[in-house]
Amino acid sequence: MSTSLIDRQDRIFRLPTAYWGSCLYYALNYFYPCVVESQENYQKRTCRNRTIVLGPNGPERLSVPLAKGKNNQQSIQDVRLYNEDPWTKHHLQALHACYGKSPYFDFYIQEIESIYVAKKTLWELNEDIHRYVLRRFFDHTLIIEKSADQIIDLRQVDFYQAIKVSMVYNQVFDHKFDFANNLSILDAIFNTGPELRQYFKKTLLDSFVQNKIQ
Repeated sequence: MSTSLIDRQDRIFRLPTAYWGSCLYYALNYFYPCVVESQENYQKRTCRNRTIVLGPNGPERLSVPLAKGKNNQQSIQDVRLYNEDPWTKHHLQALHACYGKSPYFDFYIQEIESIYVAKKTLWELNEDIHRYVLRRFFDHTLIIEKSADQIIDLRQVDFYQAIKVSMVYNQVFDHKFDFANNLSILDAIFNTGPELRQYFKKTLLDSFVQNKIQ
C-alpha cells in the first residue's frame, strides 16, 4: 500500500450505499477517507440492494426486495423495503446455511440479526449495516461532512467485479471450491473475526485507486 495515497487527506472517495458491501468496498473505507452518498437516486441491479455470499453450491446472491414505485428517479432515502415478503427470514436463513460452521459465526450473528429489526427503508438498513461494520471492526465512524479539494466519485463502480484484493483467508467451503474473491464483507467477518483488519493490511488497492484518480 502506498503511504502517499493513504495520507492524501485532500481526497475523499464518494461511494454508493451498499447492502453488506464487498471486501473491496470496505477496503476502501478502511484505508481512505470515504463518504456514502445520501442525495443520489436509486440505481437498480447494484450493490445498493444486493450482496454475494458463499454457500454450499458456490457464490450466492442475496437481493433485498423493494416496494413498488422504485426507479432510477427516486431518491435513495425514499426507497422502501418490501416487507410483505419474508425476505429478512430468508436472508438470515441463508447466512446460517452459508456460515453456520465458520469460526466466528456465533460471535456476531446475534448482532447482525438485530440490525434487521424494524427497518422500513433501504437507506436506513444500509446505514445501520455500514455503521456496524465501521464501528465493530475498524474503530471508524462515518464521515458526515468534510471539505476536500477533490471528491472522487466511485458510485458507478461495480464493487463485485473481478478485482483482486489480495485478501485470502480460509472459507467454509474451501474443501469444495477455490478461494472466492471479493465477496460480501460478511464472508470475511464470519471467517476472520477480529483479525479482519490484519487481512486488510495486505491488499492491492493502489492500481485501482490510481486509475480512479487519473
